[in-house]
Amino acid sequence: MMLGLDAIPADLPELLAQGDDALAAGRLVEAIELYQLAAAYPEGRRAVAPKIAQARLALARQEQTDPSSAFQAARDAWLDILDEPGLNIPARRGLAETYLALGETMAAAEQWAIVFAANPADLSLWYQLAPAHLDKGEWEAAGQAYAAIAAAESGNAEANFWAGALLAADPSLAQLYLLEAAGDPFYAERAEKLLLALADLTSIRDPAHAAARLGFAYLDCGEFALAQRQFEAALADAPAYADAWAYLGLAQDQLGGDGRQAIAQAIELEPDKVLGHSLMGHHWLWFDRPHLARQEFIVAWQLNPENPAHLADVALTYQAEGDYRSAEAWYQAAIRSAPDDATFWVLLARFYLDALYDVANSGLLAAQRAVALSPEDSAALDTLGWAQFLDGQSRLAETNLLAARQRDPSNPAIHYHLGRLYDEQGEWAKAEDAFKQVIDLGTCRGCSAARPGSFADLAERALKETGR
Repeated sequence: MMLGLDAIPADLPELLAQGDDALAAGRLVEAIELYQLAAAYPEGRRAVAPKIAQARLALARQEQTDPSSAFQAARDAWLDILDEPGLNIPARRGLAETYLALGETMAAAEQWAIVFAANPADLSLWYQLAPAHLDKGEWEAAGQAYAAIAAAESGNAEANFWAGALLAADPSLAQLYLLEAAGDPFYAERAEKLLLALADLTSIRDPAHAAARLGFAYLDCGEFALAQRQFEAALADAPAYADAWAYLGLAQDQLGGDGRQAIAQAIELEPDKVLGHSLMGHHWLWFDRPHLARQEFIVAWQLNPENPAHLADVALTYQAEGDYRSAEAWYQAAIRSAPDDATFWVLLARFYLDALYDVANSGLLAAQRAVALSPEDSAALDTLGWAQFLDGQSRLAETNLLAARQRDPSNPAIHYHLGRLYDEQGEWAKAEDAFKQVIDLGTCRGCSAARPGSFADLAERALKETGR
């Protein structure tokens, strides 16, 4: 006997009262033992069975050494009372929570759907189930969970965005959700990209091209696992679809895999097409093979010499090798090719800031030129704000970084730069919020981990260095 009581309580009401007191105080083992004593009374089992299950679930949540076994014990306690008259719905609620803790999301959803049907106003577990389904790649189940939230809370932009993104098999329904999400600045740009794709689907009759069009929209939104799924569907219908192979490889790379074989298949099918060579170049850069990347980028440039993006890509390979003189020459070549395109001034500015640490003489001037060319461009404003921060112009830096965040609140680079600014100024709470936002935004569904050097990785390191 673990209770250590001087005298065992004499009757059922006293046992129940002491068990409830122990449960409320967090003395869970004691509560379970008292409830088990109460269960020995003929009329006690029905009263205490849900309390025992509740206490076991609470105990499992505290378990450090073997939580799986503890949650399984809680699961068995809920299952034991599932068919008891009057206890079905409370037991199913507890069972759903326990399955979710065990990672059995589909089993949790099955139980929760019954509870929700009995009480449609209760959305509590959908908030946990929806992202859990999403993280496990249970796309349809995640879509239904977000749809349930959106139906009850029409203004919930997150629920509307994900319901629309995940239920694209019904374009008209998905459009309704995405139109709601587009009203929120945080989701506006991604929702618009998906809406454009869904609009295009009305005129695309070929299923492979329809899947690829949707896959490209997911890719453009940074949802690489969803993109991979669509490109695989496209290739199932059209195995010789070169663009689908190329973009499938890109998605695989972004998910932490190796997309080389898929991109190589695209090049084999269409060797004179720029896309495959360009993506193979980025693949080799991703795997720290800049000399191989440069070969592909030069082929892409030779195939399409009018596109300055290929010049900037070649510059990246020299920058990765530490050959900054050559890198600068290729960036400058891109600028000469498109002098009024802010994109290449941003790339040149970042090169000066991040590689040469040349702020005042070159980086700041290039960033100012980018903003002059495109004053509403969030990337240009972010780069100028970062240059001003590095130049010690904190007030101007904050103004431009906040302007960049207002225009694109889903860009992790902007939040990271704001975090660095606030950290420098000693505004720890603001810095922490910014870094956590970076990590949230950098979480790719289906990715193995934050890639070293990514803003999510940098933000995680910044939080550790500051002890928060």
